[in-house]
Amino acid sequence: MRVTRLYAVNFRNYQECCLNITSMVNIFYGQNAQGKTNLLEAMFYAAFGMSHRTAQEDDMQRLDTDQFAVGVNFEDLHGLNDVKIKRQFLDGKKKKELFLNDVKVKPKEHYGTLNMVMFSPEDLQLIKGEPALRRRFFDMQISQTDKAYYDLLVKYNRILQQRNRMLKDIRDNGASAELLATWDQEFVLTAARIAAKRLAALQKLKKLAKAVYAALTGEKEELMINGIFPFIGLDPMTQCAKSLGIVNAEGYIDANENMETAVKGVFVAGDVRSKQLRQVVTATNDGAIAGQ
Repeated sequence: MRVTRLYAVNFRNYQECCLNITSMVNIFYGQNAQGKTNLLEAMFYAAFGMSHRTAQEDDMQRLDTDQFAVGVNFEDLHGLNDVKIKRQFLDGKKKKELFLNDVKVKPKEHYGTLNMVMFSPEDLQLIKGEPALRRRFFDMQISQTDKAYYDLLVKYNRILQQRNRMLKDIRDNGASAELLATWDQEFVLTAARIAAKRLAALQKLKKLAKAVYAALTGEKEELMINGIFPFIGLDPMTQCAKSLGIVNAEGYIDANENMETAVKGVFVAGDVRSKQLRQVVTATNDGAIAGQ
């Protein structure tokens, strides 16, 4: 894959920018605050529909304008392609549109079309920052090459929102708690599938990282990467996990085990709801689903 052109309109400090890229290796240099990082941000935004610097899309829009657009032309094994994102004020509200080869597409069709890896000073937060940043980074990498994973993330967040509304309705309006069982099951099964795919990706990363680290140290040291999922010790869950042979003597599931089978097994072990259910799914390490 090779990027051939970047264009941006009303993006950051650029009123209009069109940059033809002819080399595989390119270096942008210049004085501070001239827009070098803005060019990289524009590429990142065109590829992912989000910024690596801010969660507020208004921050990327040039002052005193009501719209902006970015796009990237690139060449891959399938030929020449163009991805473009337009954000403008229509019908009294801000609207974002995504295009692939001039055809309007949905976010899931756009995501992963142009694969990119960004290294920036903000990446230090992957080590120093909160676990949610590491989960987000991992999710973005997997979703670029696995459309099913992207769909699972969308489904998980949708179920989570609906389930939370149900919990609020039970609390505030006395709705029947029996209705929660359906959402509990979907919530657990979807979370299990996400965790299983994360573990599979972790195993691939483990092999690559070990090889790179061995080269850096002259094979004098070995890099170990382990994803550990505490099983909390709640009775029905622990009994089920042990019967499936997926929990060790310390009550942990390691990254070599099938997390999807584990969480499914836990669900069928008994009537596990509310706090217990959330605890097992949102295990307390960085590899687990974001706690709610």
